Amino acid sequence: MKNKKTILLVIKIAIGFVLFAALMQFYLSYDFYMDIESEDLLIYLVMPATIYLIILGGLITSYFIIKKKN
Repeated sequence: MKNKKTILLVIKIAIGFVLFAALMQFYLSYDFYMDIESEDLLIYLVMPATIYLIILGGLITSYFIIKKKN
């Protein structure tokens, strides 16, 4: 049961980090986005978030694989 709670906590932290990173990406390049229509805006916001999610997914997976071996 404790392992399941740890996994859920890590997933929640990862999701929070992804959202924060996407918002920071959006905020830091806001002037660039001002020229783009709102439909395209979603693409430019979702793409970095997806990249962060893939990286975090890899890190979390490798963490649990290493933890399982030990």
